[in-house]
Amino acid sequence: MRARLGELSVAFEVQLSTAHLNVVVARRDFYLREGGLLVWVFANFDAGARRLTFDDIFYNNNQNAFLVNERTVAASLERGEFLLECLWAEPLAGGRVTPLKRAVVPFHKLTLDQGNQQAFYFNYHGVRHRLDAEEAEALEGPRKALRDRFEAYWMAVVGRDLEPPDLVEWRSLRADFARTGVALPAHPENLPTTLLKALYSAKHGRPVGWRHSRLIEIAHWVALAHREHLRMFRRALAVYDRADQLLTEDKTGKWRKRVSEYRVALAIGDPAYEPNTRYAKLIAVLFPELNPSQQALRRQGYLFGFCGWLLLASGRGLRSGFATRMPWPVKVPVPGVKPSGTIFPPKKRGVSPTR
Repeated sequence: MRARLGELSVAFEVQLSTAHLNVVVARRDFYLREGGLLVWVFANFDAGARRLTFDDIFYNNNQNAFLVNERTVAASLERGEFLLECLWAEPLAGGRVTPLKRAVVPFHKLTLDQGNQQAFYFNYHGVRHRLDAEEAEALEGPRKALRDRFEAYWMAVVGRDLEPPDLVEWRSLRADFARTGVALPAHPENLPTTLLKALYSAKHGRPVGWRHSRLIEIAHWVALAHREHLRMFRRALAVYDRADQLLTEDKTGKWRKRVSEYRVALAIGDPAYEPNTRYAKLIAVLFPELNPSQQALRRQGYLFGFCGWLLLASGRGLRSGFATRMPWPVKVPVPGVKPSGTIFPPKKRGVSPTR
């Protein structure tokens, strides 16, 4: 059944039998393309025997679901407006969720989000975001103080060369970090020294802990001798906006050439660049600004995988940047493109000094 609400076309589809997730997604995508909004409704709901279809729709609809039954129809006729029974969950602190709540609500009380293909009474994700932000803010004050203490200690230690570190302060730091769920080693010499020096160098825009004078020298050293840290170091260069600095310091153009080389290696999945995640928790606490979203990681992974496939298919190296010497046009199996689709040659592009 379809109806119009102002300029918005609303389609109601009744879910009476089990439907696969791909069917649910296909219907959603159809109405999104058509500029309408799909609202799924159920005839009944049994909490003790929840079907997968209900959960697929429920969790993709901001954890809201709607029932239309004899009771709601009678109430709608009596009040002269469209009523639905809504089932929703409410988030709690600590990642917990309430049992399902139920109420009969008028349709005009719903939030209609055509872009996300959602109609909901209770904004689950909005409240979850607020709770998460409040929890993060409550943790951020103490964590920032802890980060500052560690950085001050680290900068002092790496600046002393052979002098013994202050183990009393180190033991205090260990105890405080343990309260955040991060275990520091018994002695500071067992820290991921190279990674920390590289990240603090990117942060401060100068070599930290190395006897070099320019950041570009650290960049070359990481790309050559410590490839397992290159992904994180690249992220730090981008976050701390060191592109212009590296361009200025790259007098010979050797860094740009090295960027082209390692981008190919990353694209084809060279295992030499596989990151060491042993101290991932520590790095996440010390450098929270470097923690990418899962969505960004998925996009990056798809890009690297697809570009790597193209590079392997060519087998002839690079012309400039990502531009490969492939016989164009080339037919390749690309998700979402018909088998007869053609990939055309990429335009030449400059190489970003931090990417």
